Amino acid sequence: NLQRGFAEYEWRWKTQELEQRYFAQPLWDGSDLQGKTILLYPEQGFGDAIHFVRYATLVKAKGGKVMVACHLLLKRLFEGIAGVDRVVTNPLDLPDFQVQAPLLSLPHILGTTLENIPANIPYLQGAGTGAPPLQPADFKFTIAPTDKLKVGIVWTGGPLHRKNHDRSCKLSDFVQLLDIPGASFYSLQKDLSASDRTLLDRQPIEDLSKHLGDFADTAAIISQLDLVICVDTSVAHLAGALGKPTWILLSFVPDWRWMLEREDSPWYPTARLFRQQTTGDWEPVFDRIKAALQERTGTGAPPLQSPRSQAEPGNADPEAPPR
Repeated sequence: NLQRGFAEYEWRWKTQELEQRYFAQPLWDGSDLQGKTILLYPEQGFGDAIHFVRYATLVKAKGGKVMVACHLLLKRLFEGIAGVDRVVTNPLDLPDFQVQAPLLSLPHILGTTLENIPANIPYLQGAGTGAPPLQPADFKFTIAPTDKLKVGIVWTGGPLHRKNHDRSCKLSDFVQLLDIPGASFYSLQKDLSASDRTLLDRQPIEDLSKHLGDFADTAAIISQLDLVICVDTSVAHLAGALGKPTWILLSFVPDWRWMLEREDSPWYPTARLFRQQTTGDWEPVFDRIKAALQERTGTGAPPLQSPRSQAEPGNADPEAPPR
């Protein structure tokens, strides 16, 4: 029930977890913006900002100019969004504006329901946005050509997230995927512990951390991959917003935006969700991911045929592998 949920979500400002920013300008009520400038600003994590900046296009449709404030690491990424007229990273540089809204209030202001979720993917730099598609010349780092499926991985989120332990797995959980002959793996983990670096050095996983400056750098690398497999962190939102096939590992009690039970996401049409069935148990999740990856690469064991099916009329070659 997103409509009621987003309305009740405004209670977040009454908790001690968030500090509301106060502006002299009023909160936008969704009305026409002709002749006005609106300030949209983030309030929580990088993933939340990437998730909800999609609403800038809908806000722009109301007329007026759209200004987005964000962290410096998001600036280049957000400058490529259709409908964003200006991106500001320094609060002291804010020009005049008439109304304002936090990004996570926009679904409530604009009346989002399950049926009208704005999922015009991709909405970040690339096809379909205000910026030209990424070209090889834009890449600070170019992944070497390979016939294998190029898979980016992320196993942990930011340590300041209060549920980071629950949502994160371990690099060692991915090791069982490395024997799939049709896939090559690339670490998109920006911050690495000493133990993770040691393990990466021992595994056939290319460490790209030194190439991950801001989120535009990460986007440029993701655009060169075929698939991203990650836990519920900012890279999941980035890959989903770029329209990249994204497999997201979810804890037993997931964040609200992923809902329950379903394996798809109305927010990100190219996402596939892999959920824990028991609290803290990632092993069955990775078993399902390995089977799915083998299917994707065509390297899994073919299903067995019964003698009866081989002898049925129409099966001219009983030795031929099943399709």
